[in-house]
Amino acid sequence: IVLGILFASVSLTQASTVLGPWVPMFKGIEHAVGTNTSGGGGFPDLQVVHVLRADLTDPDIQLYASPRAPSYVAGYQETAGYTTTNFLKNHGLQVAINANQFFLPGSTALPGYWLTEGTAFNASQLLISQGQVVSSQDSSDDPAVLMFATNNTPTFIPTNWPAHSTTGIFTAVAGPYAILVNGVNIGSNYINSGEAIHGLEPRTALGLSQDRRYLYLLVIDGRQSGYSVGAYDWETAAWLLVVGAWDGINLDGGGSTCMAVMDSASHPVQLNRDTASAQSGRQERTVGVHFGIYAQPVPGFFTNVLALPDDTAATITWTTVSPATTQLKYGLTTNLNLTT
Repeated sequence: IVLGILFASVSLTQASTVLGPWVPMFKGIEHAVGTNTSGGGGFPDLQVVHVLRADLTDPDIQLYASPRAPSYVAGYQETAGYTTTNFLKNHGLQVAINANQFFLPGSTALPGYWLTEGTAFNASQLLISQGQVVSSQDSSDDPAVLMFATNNTPTFIPTNWPAHSTTGIFTAVAGPYAILVNGVNIGSNYINSGEAIHGLEPRTALGLSQDRRYLYLLVIDGRQSGYSVGAYDWETAAWLLVVGAWDGINLDGGGSTCMAVMDSASHPVQLNRDTASAQSGRQERTVGVHFGIYAQPVPGFFTNVLALPDDTAATITWTTVSPATTQLKYGLTTNLNLTT
């Protein structure tokens, strides 16, 4: 009995669910990494989660979704497919993830992973890019919608059928279903479903904070034994709650799940480990619909430097982005041989 108790105690200390600190990546955008230990913690599955938190009140944050393809035909071939990193690069974005489900024109079968970039796809349900409707909500399929006005004011519609008006909407994406509504995890509704989409899979999700200030972009890696096996709907919703969301939708997942950012040298890099690359050793999947964000660089550590000269002295003030102890060098020449 004593040995059994000791063993249980050790297992509990090793199992954990952890959300790391929020780290600024761009002005108004922070990144955090979550992990869950298999067989313990808050979830039953081994998981690695990446989440970006975007401040929708930041005036420099601009949202973007896949635009119309050059060969656009409504309801047939609506977008051009690219890997997520190339979509980011092609449009000069700072952040990009996969979004709506997508199909080859005239088909409802799942598209292959490594189709030629630029291939035309039909986007599933509502998609609006820069005020232009790319795909309309024409059925009850994929009814979970997030819409944004030009000032980034969001509208969350868990079931967009009959379709709501899109007047004044600048950006919109749609997912197969909502998983978090008014702080309630409704992903649990699908626990006993036998459909593949509700299984243990890589996940992409969007969430909103209750006050509508923050937009959360969340991906959970999957299909990678020993690293991250994926998540069920209820786990995805639970992670959205952990990071601070109040409402959320499940987007296309599986091999499409990918999150990319632009690094300081203007090179696109993945934050997560997408399944398509991990399983094949080749490249990301060619994805038909993306969602992205334009943002400015993080401000420098020193800001608001101000010099107020007097006859024989000068008062110099500055602001730092976090508490700091600073020493000022000065002098009558550029040698700056004196210090405060």
